[in-house]
Amino acid sequence: MAPKRLCSFTDKLQNEFPFIKKVKTDNNFDVQCTVCLSTFSVSHGGKTDITYHMKSNKHKIAQKAALTSGKVNNFFTPLKANDESLKLAAKEITLAFHTVMHNHSFNSMTCTADLIRLLFNEKKFTCAKTKTRDLIVNILAPFAMENTIEGLKKANYIRGAIWGGGRVCTRTPCNFGVHNWPRPH
Repeated sequence: MAPKRLCSFTDKLQNEFPFIKKVKTDNNFDVQCTVCLSTFSVSHGGKTDITYHMKSNKHKIAQKAALTSGKVNNFFTPLKANDESLKLAAKEITLAFHTVMHNHSFNSMTCTADLIRLLFNEKKFTCAKTKTRDLIVNILAPFAMENTIEGLKKANYIRGAIWGGGRVCTRTPCNFGVHNWPRPH
């Protein structure tokens, strides 16, 4: 009797059955079905092993479920930003900046965002307290700190003023001004 020959998963089979992927890199016969997540070998029959797998109940049920249910990607927006989403993000970060500048409460932002959505017909505008806090903590605060540190590094002169108010041995607030005047040459 002649020795048995192992079949392998070739590029031709990959093109014919795109839902079948090679599992291990060290051999060419272990594959996995991406529809039902079954792992099997094509070493005995090659294409026949794949068609036999496609006739199994597990594969048929998984294929039917995949056709009737939506993918998770359909529920998320794409990462590519268009003009509309950039304008919306600018409006939301502007409201967060306004909140900081006027010392508004994060709790008031839920009502404010609802009001803006209603008054200006901005259906996608969402800037409630959690999102406002995240915008301030994760975007505005690091940006402000970075700008402040850069300004201090470039400063030529730092002025400090202390006013005691005529009292001795009291803690007094300090007022520091940073000036970035050009140095005379």
